[in-house]
Amino acid sequence: MTVSHLFYNRVTVDAGLNYQTHQRNIAKEKPDDKLVLGYNPDDENLLALVKGVVLGTYTVFNYNPSEDECKQLHARMKEVPVAKFENVKLPDDVMKDCTARLIAAEKQMLYIHRHCKGDASETGLVQFSQALYDLDETRAANPVYSYPKDGKQVDCLIPFSSDIKFNLFIRDMNPSVKNPTNIDDNLCVFMKGAPERILSRCTKMLVDGQEVEFTDELRNEVNTANSDFGKLGERVLAFARYRLPVDKYPKHSYEFDVKTWK
Repeated sequence: MTVSHLFYNRVTVDAGLNYQTHQRNIAKEKPDDKLVLGYNPDDENLLALVKGVVLGTYTVFNYNPSEDECKQLHARMKEVPVAKFENVKLPDDVMKDCTARLIAAEKQMLYIHRHCKGDASETGLVQFSQALYDLDETRAANPVYSYPKDGKQVDCLIPFSSDIKFNLFIRDMNPSVKNPTNIDDNLCVFMKGAPERILSRCTKMLVDGQEVEFTDELRNEVNTANSDFGKLGERVLAFARYRLPVDKYPKHSYEFDVKTWK
């Protein structure tokens, strides 16, 4: 899957061109003028959405070369037909070397071509987002909140299922601050899922960098965009966040129910 369109800040944008692809194109001596970026990568509203995508998903870049791929590489390096290694087990040191070479080469590929591990519906999302927010760095800086109970750590997340049609993460927005007084240093809920499951839980919308009331007018705009995307044959996903008030949800002591919340 790939990202085709985005709706944020009351507008729909063409997101078909990955920002990394755009950067490589304009760096060429003769850029392809047909590749036009349909969004502003510095837009704070776009960046807020993309950060929500990164923190509301779990799919990662992951590539484990197969034995056949290693044989193909080894054959090219030896300049012999790959058929020579059919039904032959490569030595461990050769497999290790070929695997390392293939993984290193894969990391140099465009994000849109890299292998992912996780939810298939998230592949295009993380490939798009990586060019704006590094997955590993962003998730490491904002880890899933957990608390000890009965000798175990409880991770505050709700996995996606076809029953509920969404997933949820509660993340620590500043792990270095144990007893925050500022909401930006506290916990934040990130959700991803079917629009009808996400939008019904929202009372505010991010407009021009500010959280404003999710009025009927704004809901109609979002629903229209949702309908338009559906008519194009696109699968639509909604994202939401909720910054948890420090006084009500202190991260040093609050125990969230992520098991029997239904």
